[in-house]
Amino acid sequence: TYTPQVITSLKENMGTNNRTLLITVITSYNPYSSQAEALVSKIQNLVKPNGYVGGTTATAMDALDYLLPYYEILTILLPAVLIITLSLLLKSVRISLGAVGTIVLSIIFSLSIIYAIFRSPEGILFFIPITIFVLMMGLGNDYSTFILIRVKEEVDKERDIESIIRAVSISAGAVTALGVILAASFGVLAIDPIKPIAELGAGIAIAALLDTFIIRVFIYPALLKIALKIK
Repeated sequence: TYTPQVITSLKENMGTNNRTLLITVITSYNPYSSQAEALVSKIQNLVKPNGYVGGTTATAMDALDYLLPYYEILTILLPAVLIITLSLLLKSVRISLGAVGTIVLSIIFSLSIIYAIFRSPEGILFFIPITIFVLMMGLGNDYSTFILIRVKEEVDKERDIESIIRAVSISAGAVTALGVILAASFGVLAIDPIKPIAELGAGIAIAALLDTFIIRVFIYPALLKIALKIK
């Protein structure tokens, strides 16, 4: 409705050449919700080709459209590089696949848990999963290397299940301490009032704890036994 107040407001937001106009749209939607994205898409189609849409929702959509192809490449390239590196170091593709696979398992569990904790219609912000993925892939495989090198040394001495138990037990103290330190360092971010930061901190902390106390204690030795074909 073009009231005098609206016309005055439009003039205040008009460019000096009288050919451009800034219009601010305030909605009741969460800026990261599907409703906000649908509205922004509709506005973008209305103002094309001479208009531009900014704001939190539009920025997030543009960032996702630009970064998603790189994320997809990264989720394939990073594990492949780690598997190749560990295979060259340990001379075993099976063990390398198992090591990287257990990290992926802890990441999946962690993302499932934080999704349940921070449940909302818009889900988890798009950069949270890839950030947790990259950090845990790097740090988790660092800890795996400590264990695997020790396992290799023990198995070379005596090829039985006791050698795996002995290797995991010997390296358990240092790896557990590292996992707890990592979880505590990022876990403090979970109390941050900014939701994405809290999600990121909680996600990394949960992944580190799962990897330290569940994956490496129960799943890791079983995978090593299968990979090394030890009876």
